[in-house]
Amino acid sequence: MFNDLFSILGQTVHTYGFLMAVGFTLAVFLVKKKGKPFGFGGKELYDFAFYILIFALVGARVLFVITNYDMYYQLFQKGDYFAALKAWDGGLVFFGGFISAGTYFLIYAKKKGHDVFLMADLLSLGATIGHSVGRLGCFSAGCCYGVQTNSFMGVEFPKNSIPYDDHLNLGLISEHSPHSLSIHPTQLYEAGALFLIFLFLWFRFDKRKFNGEIALLYITIYSIERFIVEIFRGDGVRGYLFRFTSSSINSILGLPNEHPIILTTSQTISLILISIAIVVYRKNRGKNLNIKN
Repeated sequence: MFNDLFSILGQTVHTYGFLMAVGFTLAVFLVKKKGKPFGFGGKELYDFAFYILIFALVGARVLFVITNYDMYYQLFQKGDYFAALKAWDGGLVFFGGFISAGTYFLIYAKKKGHDVFLMADLLSLGATIGHSVGRLGCFSAGCCYGVQTNSFMGVEFPKNSIPYDDHLNLGLISEHSPHSLSIHPTQLYEAGALFLIFLFLWFRFDKRKFNGEIALLYITIYSIERFIVEIFRGDGVRGYLFRFTSSSINSILGLPNEHPIILTTSQTISLILISIAIVVYRKNRGKNLNIKN
């Protein structure tokens, strides 16, 4: 964990925010590179990217607040009336941003007369690489952390980190402990998986059979990956539709017996997106649109 990157003019630049900015910039650059032959670049892309970022942040925050309604309701009762708006204190859910940014994208593309499916393919490339770099920021901040593990993959976070404070509040460690329990670095699992997904989609782009194929592959593969990684998440701020535990499955996976493996909010959204993507893909896979790159 390396939360503070450097200070400038008395202000601390946090690694999380810096990497989020790097990921977003890299995403815009690569979308511009792939989109240039199709006339999607320049000022229009920059303007579009700005609003996509705004909608993504708002949507990610809204879903986080919804899934943690009880916590924010209690804070409101205690007089902290604007706690739900304090996104800088942490609390974003990727799928919330995905849904809100996706809605804006559909409206924008239709209004401008763009090929929705081609544009979705291009944006999927940016989304994967930007998200990958952003997950490194999550690791630096200590959020989105994993459940306890004794495997060689485990990492320990220092005092005053999110995992340390959560473990302390749960009574899993004492205030004299120098670090948190050993936990799965789920942020790194996602960062690595997303980077591999990006490479696959990048090289698949010019071989796609129909516009929209890359976006559908992205939605399907990422949703599967996210569903699996959620099993190993240990942060307590995620919402569950219901909790299912299996001591036998947990034993095989090396998870604590009481740890629920399903069904979080993100797992539910993943299943919905997988189902939609498979149906649309099967409907279009036989089409050959004679794509010219």
